[in-house]
Amino acid sequence: MKNRIEETTGERLKRERLKRNLTFDDVYKSLKIHPGILKSLEENKISPEIGDVYIRSFLKIYAKFLGLGADKAVLDPPVSQALKRPQKKSFIDTIKEKEALPLIIKDRFKKTLLPVTAVFAVLFIASVISYAGFRLIGAARNIKSASSEAAIDKEEAVAPEGTLPIPKDKPLELKIETKDSVWLRVKSDGKIVFEHTLPKESVERWTARDKLELRIGRPKAVSLTLNGKDLDLPDRPGIKNITIDREGLKLE
Repeated sequence: MKNRIEETTGERLKRERLKRNLTFDDVYKSLKIHPGILKSLEENKISPEIGDVYIRSFLKIYAKFLGLGADKAVLDPPVSQALKRPQKKSFIDTIKEKEALPLIIKDRFKKTLLPVTAVFAVLFIASVISYAGFRLIGAARNIKSASSEAAIDKEEAVAPEGTLPIPKDKPLELKIETKDSVWLRVKSDGKIVFEHTLPKESVERWTARDKLELRIGRPKAVSLTLNGKDLDLPDRPGIKNITIDREGLKLE
């Protein structure tokens, strides 16, 4: 039997789970963490693109559930040693046509698209948000005149001068350019039309009749243009929920 001191973090998690006769589905029912993510933790195959902070948080949640709450070697491991990171795989040339919806207006990517690890990234982020109720609230102001200034508790519009509101007879046309690889989800009029990792120097366009909703892993890695005008996006860390309608851009 392998000495426990020589076990990896993933092996210790697996040992404790099996000792309790738990399946991945059993753990999922309690933690709401996707079984695929649990398996990748035990097999030390979490994508390095997710980031050490998120990996460490996930390890703590899973370890505490398995009764390893006092085990510092598991709860606070040097992530670079605790997980064996796979080599990055190349992007495919484009997202498959069947994944595209009618409202997407695509440019050809300057570089190939969609790393194999993107699926794990999406599942991981969704699970962290579901379990912890994590939410970042941001605000940005654009005051057109002193008479129209108003305090808003959670959301504040950022309206580029001369751009908004957009006439009702014109669709919302959003262009996104990436300065670095970034995970992105786009909803057009309430329907998810894109949920992938975009590589560096990509250009994408989407349209909507009334509203676009974005969730961006790293806002500083993208630039947004709405109907030909640049949108100012505050440079703050963390996942951003962004709503764009005819009146402006709002942050949550």
